[in-house]
Amino acid sequence: MTENTESKVGVSIECAAAWDFVVPSRATTLSEVTEECIRRYQQLFEAFGDLIIPTEIQTEVEIHDEDRRLVDVGQDRNPRDRNEIVLTGEEISPPDVAAATKSEANGVSYLTDIRIRWARIKLRLRQGDKLVDRQDCIQYMKGEPRPDGVLPAPMECSVTHYRSKESDPVDTEYKTVISVNLHSDVWMGGSEPARVNRERLGTFLGKLDEAVSPAEIKRECYEWDDFWYNLSVTTDEWGRHTFDPAAIY
Repeated sequence: MTENTESKVGVSIECAAAWDFVVPSRATTLSEVTEECIRRYQQLFEAFGDLIIPTEIQTEVEIHDEDRRLVDVGQDRNPRDRNEIVLTGEEISPPDVAAATKSEANGVSYLTDIRIRWARIKLRLRQGDKLVDRQDCIQYMKGEPRPDGVLPAPMECSVTHYRSKESDPVDTEYKTVISVNLHSDVWMGGSEPARVNRERLGTFLGKLDEAVSPAEIKRECYEWDDFWYNLSVTTDEWGRHTFDPAAIY
């Protein structure tokens, strides 16, 4: 586990674990997909409570001349315009996202992905509770701090609209997936701060589950990725970690 005299929170580009909430999508047109993604972000935002405050969001918006049914839209959608949008601020609310992605001229906005790249996250550290921001984190690689490295947030969340697969537990052609990904070791280990952070994470995931009523929650633990090496997370005698997402939620 990472230790730092400056009380920095260690993060890794590699992801440790993820929860994917798979929700059937009833959207049938471009505009309905946009509305659904923003509505799911609203539910995610409300589930955060005082745990997470989004401060940077990334999305890509296509502007189409008219609304179209998804069944009539192929891979080549031929939008009038396509813009990558990055929102930054003290707190980015669902109305902020809706306003930033709305077409200013005559046209239909189409977005399929909303990603929270950064947020202030309430974490229990050795010194007590703290709203952890970008300046409080440091990237680790191969067990060593990399102050000049790319800095992922300790937790990243996203809302994404996909075409369903035959193996998906939904009866709709499309699905929306709300993902929660961990990039820090603050939830791991037997310390009192780690226990508190796991409890708070579990409460948030439970609220999200209740809000979106997913057909399935997929839990992933990337046990062979470099996350564990980067942050020197304790492993067993076979080189495997003991972190279990299902034990949290």
